[in-house]
Amino acid sequence: PQLNSIIGGRGSGKSTILEYLRWCLCDQTDSFSLDKDSSDLDRKRSNLIEKTLKSVGGEVRIFFSVNGTRHVVKRSPNSEDVLVKVGDGDFQSVHPQQIRDLLPIQAYSQKQLSSISIRSDELKRFVEQPIAKEIELINGRIKDAALSVKTAYGKLSQYRSLFAEIAKSQLELGSFKQQIEQLRAGLKGISEDDKTILHRAKYYSNEKNKFDEIEIEYSRIYDAIESLSNIHIEYSSSRLDDNIEIENNIIIQSLENEREKYLAGLSGALIGLKASHRDSKAAINDKKKSWDSVRDEFAEKYKKAKLGSTSSDATLSAIKELETKISTLDLSVRQKRSQLSELSVNDDAFEEIYMNFLEAQSNKNELIKRSSMQFSELSEGFIKARFSRMVDSEKLSSEINSVFSSYRLSIQKGRADSLSEIISAATNPIEVWREVISELRILSEFSTSPEAQEIFPSAPILESAGFTLANKRKIVDELSNDGFIQIATLRMNFLPQFFYQTNNTMGDEVPFEDASAGQQATALLNVLLSQDGFPLVIDQPEDDIDNRAIEKIIKNLWNSKKRRQIIISSHNANLVVNGDSELVVSCDYNETSEQTKGQIKFQGSIDDSEIRDEITSIMEGGERAFILRKEKYGF
Repeated sequence: PQLNSIIGGRGSGKSTILEYLRWCLCDQTDSFSLDKDSSDLDRKRSNLIEKTLKSVGGEVRIFFSVNGTRHVVKRSPNSEDVLVKVGDGDFQSVHPQQIRDLLPIQAYSQKQLSSISIRSDELKRFVEQPIAKEIELINGRIKDAALSVKTAYGKLSQYRSLFAEIAKSQLELGSFKQQIEQLRAGLKGISEDDKTILHRAKYYSNEKNKFDEIEIEYSRIYDAIESLSNIHIEYSSSRLDDNIEIENNIIIQSLENEREKYLAGLSGALIGLKASHRDSKAAINDKKKSWDSVRDEFAEKYKKAKLGSTSSDATLSAIKELETKISTLDLSVRQKRSQLSELSVNDDAFEEIYMNFLEAQSNKNELIKRSSMQFSELSEGFIKARFSRMVDSEKLSSEINSVFSSYRLSIQKGRADSLSEIISAATNPIEVWREVISELRILSEFSTSPEAQEIFPSAPILESAGFTLANKRKIVDELSNDGFIQIATLRMNFLPQFFYQTNNTMGDEVPFEDASAGQQATALLNVLLSQDGFPLVIDQPEDDIDNRAIEKIIKNLWNSKKRRQIIISSHNANLVVNGDSELVVSCDYNETSEQTKGQIKFQGSIDDSEIRDEITSIMEGGERAFILRKEKYGF
């Protein structure tokens, strides 16, 4: 617990110990590959693991105590498995991310603190790590909301398609019925009785559709009963976990009794529903047989009426063909209306679901804002966050371009860049994004001919980003429903702009990336030592820090180590000695001449004479050098 310091000469293994610790706990990297995109830190670690562990079949084990429960993590480069053992349990293979979630640390390699400004992901860690659990929860909500948006838009697209097909069918039905009336009015050489019989044919067509429609309804109801029956069987065959420990036995037993009573009652209700459905279906079938008999009798009369009017064969054939089309179309319309009732998603419902998705992102934005403000406060005034451009416009532009390219939308990259800049610079970027999505949706759902350019929908934000009429036409022609929903469910990345305040009194500031390495590292180290939470691991924190800031850092270190475990390697005696290290680990070479294959020479507290001698020798240059400096300073 508290402050652990690793000391030793250069190359004696201090950094190796910390890198082993980070690698075993899967911090920052999932693999050992030398991919060209890997960072320098990843490459160095990969080389270290390859040369010092893999070649000799070594492994690393970390013993990690959480609330008194011991966790053992075991990792070997010769196996892809990361193994963890919790308490008295057995070792089990887990994914690296599970280790990071279960046993998180906050760790930085040599010079990493002073290079954070050029890696936005690293700076983002400072903001997001204290709220990691909240971020995880809200990311889950965003993911679920995005899935709901995709599902809802799929249903809405199907709804709109069915609605359009019904409208088209109804128009055709109206036309066919008018054609039949005209054809019947023109029939000649047919008795009035035969005309009446021929006219009655449409009634039988309508009645058949009634039977067909009821057949569809009964089939849907039967499927629903079967689905409920399967759920009932699943729950009835499973019991509540009897192995869990409980105290209120009477209440819990009554809970289980009520459940069993309900399931038993539901079983009886299902039996009744199935019997009712079976009986009613049988009655329907009887009525269908009765109707079939009447229909067959009419069919004979219809056939004779047709034979008695051979002079109008062509007209009668046309009427019959139209009646068949009407019957088919009418049944199709009824089926589609039945499908519409299942979808139950209209434009308003979709907008509400999409707003839930945007609201979840807005909540994440506010969460990161609050954490960024706290980050600024913990820096003791050195770091200032500015929230006017929270959205990562470069990443957003890249993702928009990726979707456009996937759907052959040859829109210049600069236009997506401009669009992303407009969103990022907006006072309310989420609201502007919603308007952009609305414009893209109108275009993607719009169908027009090349001659009707004057009625093309306007898109003010897209147009202000440089999208031309040709670009909008491309969106109309090529952006499918899938493409639109890919853009609509893009997740924004939020990170404010940070500035280093060079003079708190005057309020002078520079972009954080323009501050010196020492200024950056000092400010960030103060933040780390002011935060609570995970174990903090830093390799040589004194690198790039102004010596005049050491005293302030040591005071922060005293307070910090009471709230979190701290593990450092250092060449700075002030940090180790004045920081009151609870444990000092002294590394040395096996063979001083080779300065390779280090060993742990001593470990203990500063009270131990061996440890004091090691500190004096390694960090002060020896006792004589320490005395000479004291004499020269005149202390």
